[in-house]
Amino acid sequence: MLVALGFIVGSKMSMMYARKHGLKADAIQDSSTLCLIFGFLGAHLFHVIAYEPSSILNNPVRLVQVWSGLSSYGGFIGAIVAMGVYFYRKRIKFLPYTDALMFGLLIGWIFGRIGCFTAHDHPGKLSNFFLAVQYPGGARHDLGLYECLFTIVLLAIFCALWKLGFDRIKGFLCYIISGLYASVRFFLEFLRANDSYHVEKRYYSLTPAQYVSLLVFFSMVILACRLWRTRASEYPR
Repeated sequence: MLVALGFIVGSKMSMMYARKHGLKADAIQDSSTLCLIFGFLGAHLFHVIAYEPSSILNNPVRLVQVWSGLSSYGGFIGAIVAMGVYFYRKRIKFLPYTDALMFGLLIGWIFGRIGCFTAHDHPGKLSNFFLAVQYPGGARHDLGLYECLFTIVLLAIFCALWKLGFDRIKGFLCYIISGLYASVRFFLEFLRANDSYHVEKRYYSLTPAQYVSLLVFFSMVILACRLWRTRASEYPR
């Protein structure tokens, strides 16, 4: 219910941002449904392939059981592919719309992570931290809660940069927020449980999400710097 509410509210806020910046709100509305469908599909496929690869050999049907096992990064990948195809077929430049989509995503993500927190489906290591949540066997970090709180901070940063006029450099806010998210997500992954209560798949001591976080972070830094050099003249002095 919270994910559905986040999708509805986030889509509305993306359309509001688009109208304020002279973009086609209909393009946001039309692509949002595709993002939802392919986001869930990508989230499941990434989870199964990256976190449960052995289950595919034992039960190939696992690939289409989209209700069981989701990964946020897989969802992002699926949504980005869907949006890219949509904007390409419609012959609409994608970059100007990325900030509007990021604004809605941040708001929707807060709702979604509240859902993760209420379900407690992202258990972390045992801890006596004051935000730790009681799980069977003791208090643990709850990564759903931590990411929800961090997303609120990201939303505040987005709005502050928007107010300062950085929204004039189309795509810059999206790159900055994506890079910040990836950098913090990388370190949050070290708090994930990897014990008898909950085993997290790792490759050379890092989770799949950490490898993607590294890729996203460095990619966003390069893209943001490149965009700043070519479009900085639009920034209000």
